[in-house]
Amino acid sequence: MACAFVGWCALSAIEQAAWLQAIGSLIGIGVAIAVPWWMQHLANERAKAVSNRRAMALGLAVRGELQQMGDRLNKVWDDENPDHHVQHYQKDGNAVILGEHAAAALHLPEELSARVDELHEMGAAGDAALRAIHHIHRARELVTIVGGGISAVEVAYDAAKFYDELWAATVQTRNALSRIDAQFPTPPRPKRAQH
Repeated sequence: MACAFVGWCALSAIEQAAWLQAIGSLIGIGVAIAVPWWMQHLANERAKAVSNRRAMALGLAVRGELQQMGDRLNKVWDDENPDHHVQHYQKDGNAVILGEHAAAALHLPEELSARVDELHEMGAAGDAALRAIHHIHRARELVTIVGGGISAVEVAYDAAKFYDELWAATVQTRNALSRIDAQFPTPPRPKRAQH
């Protein structure tokens, strides 16, 4: 008898069936492990894609407000630089009267405030936006209204800490905007053939 697997030919039909059943069982176990794992992998990939699209959409939805917040913060550094253009409060050398731009920078755009509980869904861009908002809140906590009526002024008694918080907000706002923009790369434009 010509048999390619000499050991196989030496087995009885019952023994061959038992071996085939054992091999089939191992293949079945492998499939039973691989198929659910692959299905979970695909589900995770779909969930990740949906999350990325949600982050992109939310980034676009709040980008204008973040830009507005960034513009307000930049005006502080352009027009009211704490090293040059601040009015010190007469009763305390470390205190400053907030200028128009510093006071405006403390107010968050309404749409951004309304969506603050969603910003984490933007990933790293949302983290930076939340940090910026945190620093604006911290700066706002350092401001006191002095006087009353039309003579009331907003004073930051710890000017260095106040401006440090505004600077941190500025940096984090720029970071958030950069990360949002990075999700929408501009493709290179075609180069004209030179003749």
